[in-house]
Amino acid sequence: IKQGDTILAQVSLAYDASFLWILAEVTDPSPLRNELSDMTNAFKTGDAIDLCIGPRTPDRAVPIMGDIRVLLVPGPTKSKVIAYRQVQIGKTRGSKQLYQSPVRKVAFDDVYEMPEAKVVFKLTDKGYLCEAIVPLAQLDLAKATTGLRVRGDLGVLWGNDVGR
Repeated sequence: IKQGDTILAQVSLAYDASFLWILAEVTDPSPLRNELSDMTNAFKTGDAIDLCIGPRTPDRAVPIMGDIRVLLVPGPTKSKVIAYRQVQIGKTRGSKQLYQSPVRKVAFDDVYEMPEAKVVFKLTDKGYLCEAIVPLAQLDLAKATTGLRVRGDLGVLWGNDVGR
């Protein structure tokens, strides 16, 4: 992930039959700051690694069943892995959330912590490392087959000195 010619983060993804493995090395002058006072709003309160994946379907402009945003969040006492699903048909694991800004509203059918996933953050001399293991079953990819294709995006959220 670059800003101009400056590398701000390097991220690697891998998978095996059961897990998605994530490794991120982030340059950050105020590393591992996220107040994490409200799990449902952790993307607004500081540092995090942000993974969005879902079924690969052509020419779609709206979220569909299977899309998931996974947020890896360093916490003041314990780091968390939080899932956000805009479309969830059937059983939910958390709560519905409506996010509103001055320009739009976005509704999520299910926002919940993923205790089955594991994440560790480590300080470095330039920022931090994030290592995570997410069960494919939690991503609706438990029956992943050879040649499966998904859409995705991975990003880094930077917070300020006080974790906002």
